[in-house]
Amino acid sequence: MPVLTPVNTLDPPLNLPGVAHAICATDGNFMYEEARRQYELRAHMANRPIDAANEEAQTRAAARRQYVACLSSQGYRIVYDR
Repeated sequence: MPVLTPVNTLDPPLNLPGVAHAICATDGNFMYEEARRQYELRAHMANRPIDAANEEAQTRAAARRQYVACLSSQGYRIVYDR
């Protein structure tokens, strides 16, 4: 689990970090599946073969964007140790 820090200390986040992570991970997983379905539909409509690497990159990016947006709406930002 990434380290979640509150965006504003004067206005506390909606949920505890573990709860927010669980909610947003679920949203991200749903977006992953939806992005995969959309990619396959677009490839089928354009009559192109599915590029598995490109599909995976796009679906992972969509899931990540959804996860980060969800955490932001919960009042958190992600901090990574490097």
